Amino acid sequence: MTGFLVMLFLFSINAVNAQLVNTETTVQANFGVDADVYSGIVSFPNGAVFPFGTDDWFLGDSGKGVIDETPTAVTANLLVDDNASAEIRMSVPIYTVVDGRLWIDAVFIRDQNAQGNNTDSNVFTGGSDKNNDNPNTWTITDASVPQKNDIIDVFGHLRREGATVGTDEWAFLGASTRNDSGDSYLDFEYFREKVNLVGGTIQSEVDLSATGGRTPYVFNPDGSVLQHGDIILSVNYANGGSNAIIKLFVWVELVGVPDSYFDTHNTLPFRPFEFKQDNNGYIQYDGGDGAGNYGYAEIQLRQGAPDAVFSQVNDAGSVPAGPWGTIDKGGNIVSDYSETTFAEIAINASALGFDSSSTPGIDCISPLGSVIVKTRSSDSFTAELKDLAGPFSLADTPEVAVVIEGEDIACTEESITLTANATPEGNTFTYVWYKDDVEIEGETGNTLQVTEAGTYKVAATLEFAPGVVGCTAEDEFEVNGEPLIPLNQVCPENQTIPECTSQEDINNAFTTWLSGFSNSGGNGTVVEKYYIGENEVDVNTLEAPDACGGSITLRYEVSDECEQVVSCERTFTVTPDDEAPVIADQDDIMLEECNQAWPEVVSTTWTDNCGIGGETSGSINGVAGEVMAGDDGCTQYRDYTFNATDDCGNQATPVVIRVTRQYDETVPVIADQDDIMLEECNQAWPEVVSTTWTDNCGIGGETSGSINGVAGEVMAGDDGCTQYRDYTFNITDDCGNQATPVVIRVTRQYDETAPVIADQDDIMLEECNQAWPEVVSTTWTDNCGSGEKPQVASME
Repeated sequence: MTGFLVMLFLFSINAVNAQLVNTETTVQANFGVDADVYSGIVSFPNGAVFPFGTDDWFLGDSGKGVIDETPTAVTANLLVDDNASAEIRMSVPIYTVVDGRLWIDAVFIRDQNAQGNNTDSNVFTGGSDKNNDNPNTWTITDASVPQKNDIIDVFGHLRREGATVGTDEWAFLGASTRNDSGDSYLDFEYFREKVNLVGGTIQSEVDLSATGGRTPYVFNPDGSVLQHGDIILSVNYANGGSNAIIKLFVWVELVGVPDSYFDTHNTLPFRPFEFKQDNNGYIQYDGGDGAGNYGYAEIQLRQGAPDAVFSQVNDAGSVPAGPWGTIDKGGNIVSDYSETTFAEIAINASALGFDSSSTPGIDCISPLGSVIVKTRSSDSFTAELKDLAGPFSLADTPEVAVVIEGEDIACTEESITLTANATPEGNTFTYVWYKDDVEIEGETGNTLQVTEAGTYKVAATLEFAPGVVGCTAEDEFEVNGEPLIPLNQVCPENQTIPECTSQEDINNAFTTWLSGFSNSGGNGTVVEKYYIGENEVDVNTLEAPDACGGSITLRYEVSDECEQVVSCERTFTVTPDDEAPVIADQDDIMLEECNQAWPEVVSTTWTDNCGIGGETSGSINGVAGEVMAGDDGCTQYRDYTFNATDDCGNQATPVVIRVTRQYDETVPVIADQDDIMLEECNQAWPEVVSTTWTDNCGIGGETSGSINGVAGEVMAGDDGCTQYRDYTFNITDDCGNQATPVVIRVTRQYDETAPVIADQDDIMLEECNQAWPEVVSTTWTDNCGSGEKPQVASME
C-alpha cells in the first residue's frame, strides 16, 4: 500500500549515516518540522525557512492542520481531566489529496501520566522488557513512571510529496514527555501486522511465533524487498535536546546468518538501505526473550543518498500546545509545552526503502499495521523499557472483504445481476470480474449482468485515491440454470420519402421497408404483431401513404413462450407536397388600336415542383372578366384571371393580367359660326377662316383646339352683285370618329360694271347773259346701283 511502513513514525533524518542530527527547523513536503504544533508559524526561525502556507499538526495563521479539531466529548474531557487518554484522527479521510499532496493518515495520542496520585495504565513493569524481546513477553500494567520517561502527547502523520504513489513518502512524528531536562529516549516501533494490548502484553493478530513475534524483512537476490518487516525509529535527545541521535532498526533473521550475507547485501543494486556496522562489526541485537533467531539490526541510508532524517526540539523556549493543552511535569493541564519537552522528527520513508509501494507486485502490505511509542531508561537500545503509548494505527489499510449476491437464471430471465458487496462500507473499490477464471474485459463495476451459467468471481480492491490502492478480496458465485435464448428483433430505420415521389415508387419503398422487420432467437413459439396506435393491423394489406404526404408509425412487437417481449416503433413518412404551383405573371396588355376587339385568349405559363396531371410546367388561359370603363372615360379594361391547382390540392396564388383598349365612339364637335359678310366691295377673300373644336377623348392628345376651314370655289350670288365662298370644316378624332362638317360662308359685294349716264343734247341758253341754270340734269343707270339693287337716277 503506501506506507504505513514508514509512517513509521513519521520522521526523517538529514543523514542516517551520521546518526547525530542537528535540531534545526525545516519544512519537508510542506510540513513544518519546527517543534511547534501550529501551521504557518515557525517558533524557532531558520533563515532558510519561510513559514507562510506550511502545514502542521493544528491550523494556525496559514496552511492547514492535519489533526481533526472538531469539538467532541473526548476533546472536552481533555480540557478538564488531567489524566485522560485520547486518540484523535486526521482532519480529512485517510488517503485524501490536499493541495496536491496525498495525506495518508494522521493521529494525535494523549497518554496518561504518573504524576502524584495519577497512574498510567500502559507502563512496562517486567523489569527486563527490552526492544529485542518478543512483544508477547512484555509485562504492561497500570503503574507509575519517572517524569523523564512519561509520555504525554504523541503525533504521527504520513503524507506524500505529491498526489500519487510515485512521489516520496514522508513520515512525521511529534512527542512530548513531562521531563524538561532535555534528555529523553524514545522508540517508535511499527508493526506490519496489527497488534493489540491483551492481558498486559502486546499480541499480534497473526501468529508470528516462528519469526520472534514480529514480521521480518526478506529480500530478493537483487536486494529488492520481498517482504517488508517491522521497524524501530530510536531517538535519543541529549545535551538538553540540542542534538538528536536517531537510529533506524529493522527486524531480520540474525542467528546463523554470517556477516558475509550482510556484506553482500550492502552491494546489491536494488537494496533499499544498508546494514550499519562500526569498529566491532554489524550493529545487531538478537537473543531477545522469545525472539528465536530474529532480532533488530541497525540500518543506514545507501551510500551517496541525500539526507533523509530531520529533527527539531523546543530547546529555545516554550511553545503553545494544541487546542486541548498538554500536561506539565507537575501533572497539570497547561497551554504550553515547556522548554525541551516537545520534539519533532521527519523521515523520508521512500529514501530509506520503508515505503511498501516501492516494491513491485505488493499491493497490500500490512493492512492492519500498528504503531507503539516507548521510552527507555537510557540511551542503550536494549535498555529497560518504561512508558508505552499505543498501540494505534497509522496508515492502517482496512481489511477488505467482498461477498457476491445473485441467483440462478430462470427461463423468464434474459440475465441476472450479480452484485459485489465490498466492505468496509463508505470506501471506493475497483472491481475485476471473471467467468470460469477468465477475466471479463471491461467489467469494472460492482455489478455484473450474467446471461449464461458458470462460475463467476470478483476481485474487489480498496482504492484511496487514483493509483493508491489497498487490499484485495475475492469471492465466487455459481450461476446455474438454462439462460434465456435472447429474443432479438431487427427493425428498419425510420424512412422518409421525399416529396414528388411517384405513388408507384412510394409503394415499392413501403414494401421494402416492411420487409425490414424481423426477429431471431427466443424460446418456443415466437409471435409477432404489428400495431398502429392501439390497433393491431395486417401488414400484408397495409397501404403506403399517399404521394401527396403522410406517415405511418408502426409498432412491431415480438414475444415468446418465456415471456420475453421486445418491441420497436418505426415511422414511414412521405414528405408532403405543400408547395403551390407558380403562375408566371406578365405585364398588362394595352391594345394597339382604338376600339380594338378583345382578344379571344390571353395566356401565360405555370410551373410546379411535383406537377399537375403529370406535368411540371405548361400554359394556362385566363378567364375574361367583365368589360369595365376606365376612370378617364376614354378607355376600357378587362381582367383575365389565372388560377391553377396541383395534383395535391395546392392552389397557386392567382395572377391577373389586365387588357386595356382605347374606347371612343363620340365624334368631335366643331363650333359653328355665323356666315361672314365682307364689309368692302370686291374685298379680297380672307386667307384663313377659323373656328374651334372639342372632343371627349382628344385629337393628338388635345381635347380642344382651333381649325381652319377649307375654302371652296367662289360662287356668284343670284343677284349678280355678290359673290360667296364656303369654308368647310372637317375633323376626325384619334379613334376615327369624324365630326359633323361645318360650313361658314363668306360673302362679298362684287361689282366691276360702271354706271351709265344718259347723254343728252347740249343746251343753248335762250337768253343772253342768261343766268346759268341752277341745275342741269340727266339720268344714270347702274347694274347694281347704289343700294342693294341697281337703280336709275336723275342727275343735275
